[in-house]
Amino acid sequence: MDFVDKLKKFMKFINKKYQKDDVFRSYGQGPWQLVNESGIDFGSARAQLEAMNILLREGLIEVVNFRTAKQVASYTKIRPSLKGLNSTKQDWLKVLESITRAITEGAIKGLRK
Repeated sequence: MDFVDKLKKFMKFINKKYQKDDVFRSYGQGPWQLVNESGIDFGSARAQLEAMNILLREGLIEVVNFRTAKQVASYTKIRPSLKGLNSTKQDWLKVLESITRAITEGAIKGLRK
Protein backbone atom coordinates (compact mmCIF):
# COMPACT_ATOMS: atom_id res chain seq x y z
CA MET A 1 0.00 0.00 0.00
CA ASP A 2 1.52 3.32 -1.04
CA PHE A 3 1.43 6.54 0.97
CA VAL A 4 -1.57 8.06 -0.81
CA ASP A 5 -3.63 4.90 -0.25
CA LYS A 6 -2.73 5.07 3.44
CA LEU A 7 -3.93 8.68 3.59
CA LYS A 8 -7.22 7.71 1.91
CA LYS A 9 -7.72 4.80 4.29
CA PHE A 10 -6.97 7.06 7.27
CA MET A 11 -9.50 9.65 6.10
CA LYS A 12 -12.15 6.93 5.73
CA PHE A 13 -11.34 5.76 9.24
CA ILE A 14 -11.66 9.21 10.86
CA ASN A 15 -14.81 10.00 8.88
CA LYS A 16 -16.46 6.81 10.21
CA LYS A 17 -15.26 7.58 13.72
CA TYR A 18 -16.57 11.14 13.43
CA GLN A 19 -20.03 9.85 12.48
CA LYS A 20 -20.17 7.43 15.44
CA ASP A 21 -18.32 9.16 18.30
CA ASP A 22 -19.86 12.28 19.89
CA VAL A 23 -16.74 12.99 21.97
CA PHE A 24 -14.51 12.88 18.90
CA ARG A 25 -16.94 15.13 17.05
CA SER A 26 -16.91 17.68 19.88
CA TYR A 27 -13.31 17.65 21.09
CA GLY A 28 -11.26 15.86 18.45
CA GLN A 29 -8.53 13.37 19.28
CA GLY A 30 -4.75 13.32 19.24
CA PRO A 31 -3.02 12.22 16.04
CA TRP A 32 -1.08 9.44 17.82
CA GLN A 33 -4.24 7.90 19.19
CA LEU A 34 -6.02 8.03 15.83
CA VAL A 35 -3.11 6.49 13.92
CA ASN A 36 -2.74 3.71 16.51
CA GLU A 37 -6.48 3.07 16.53
CA SER A 38 -6.65 2.96 12.73
CA GLY A 39 -3.85 0.40 12.48
CA ILE A 40 -2.27 2.21 9.52
CA ASP A 41 1.53 2.25 9.54
CA PHE A 42 2.82 5.59 8.28
CA GLY A 43 6.31 4.84 9.56
CA SER A 44 8.16 6.78 12.24
CA ALA A 45 6.59 9.39 14.49
CA ARG A 46 7.93 12.14 12.21
CA ALA A 47 6.33 10.46 9.18
CA GLN A 48 3.02 10.22 11.05
CA LEU A 49 3.07 13.93 11.84
CA GLU A 50 3.99 14.78 8.26
CA ALA A 51 1.03 12.73 7.01
CA MET A 52 -1.26 14.70 9.34
CA ASN A 53 0.30 17.98 8.17
CA ILE A 54 -0.36 17.07 4.53
CA LEU A 55 -4.02 16.42 5.36
CA LEU A 56 -4.15 19.72 7.27
CA ARG A 57 -2.62 21.70 4.39
CA GLU A 58 -5.13 20.15 1.99
CA GLY A 59 -7.98 21.16 4.29
CA LEU A 60 -9.15 17.59 4.96
CA ILE A 61 -8.60 17.80 8.72
CA GLU A 62 -8.67 20.66 11.17
CA VAL A 63 -6.91 21.32 14.44
CA VAL A 64 -9.39 21.68 17.28
CA ASN A 65 -9.13 24.87 19.38
CA PHE A 66 -6.28 26.30 17.29
CA ARG A 67 -7.96 27.75 14.20
CA THR A 68 -4.76 29.37 12.96
CA ALA A 69 -2.58 26.27 13.31
CA LYS A 70 -0.25 25.77 10.37
CA GLN A 71 0.92 22.30 11.38
CA VAL A 72 -0.01 19.37 13.58
CA ALA A 73 2.03 18.70 16.70
CA SER A 74 1.92 15.71 19.01
CA TYR A 75 -0.19 17.59 21.58
CA THR A 76 -2.86 18.95 19.23
CA LYS A 77 -6.24 17.36 18.67
CA ILE A 78 -7.57 16.89 15.16
CA ARG A 79 -10.85 16.01 13.48
CA PRO A 80 -12.04 15.91 9.87
CA SER A 81 -13.01 19.22 8.32
CA LEU A 82 -16.18 19.81 6.34
CA LYS A 83 -14.16 19.39 3.14
CA GLY A 84 -12.84 16.07 4.44
CA LEU A 85 -16.31 14.85 5.33
CA ASN A 86 -17.78 15.85 1.97
CA SER A 87 -14.92 14.58 -0.18
CA THR A 88 -15.92 12.51 -3.19
CA LYS A 89 -13.83 10.47 -5.62
CA GLN A 90 -13.40 13.50 -7.88
CA ASP A 91 -12.28 15.59 -4.92
CA TRP A 92 -9.80 12.86 -4.00
CA LEU A 93 -8.24 12.99 -7.45
CA LYS A 94 -7.57 16.71 -6.98
CA VAL A 95 -6.24 16.10 -3.48
CA LEU A 96 -3.99 13.28 -4.70
CA GLU A 97 -2.44 15.60 -7.25
CA SER A 98 -1.69 18.23 -4.62
CA ILE A 99 -0.41 15.59 -2.15
CA THR A 100 1.91 14.25 -4.82
CA ARG A 101 3.17 17.79 -5.42
CA ALA A 102 3.67 18.32 -1.68
CA ILE A 103 5.61 15.06 -1.33
CA THR A 104 7.76 15.96 -4.32
CA GLU A 105 8.47 19.42 -2.91
CA GLY A 106 9.34 17.88 0.46
CA ALA A 107 11.72 15.43 -1.18
CA ILE A 108 13.38 18.21 -3.15
CA LYS A 109 13.77 20.33 -0.01
CA GLY A 110 15.24 17.30 1.77
CA LEU A 111 17.77 16.77 -1.02
CA ARG A 112 18.92 20.38 -0.84
CA LYS A 113 19.85 20.08 2.86
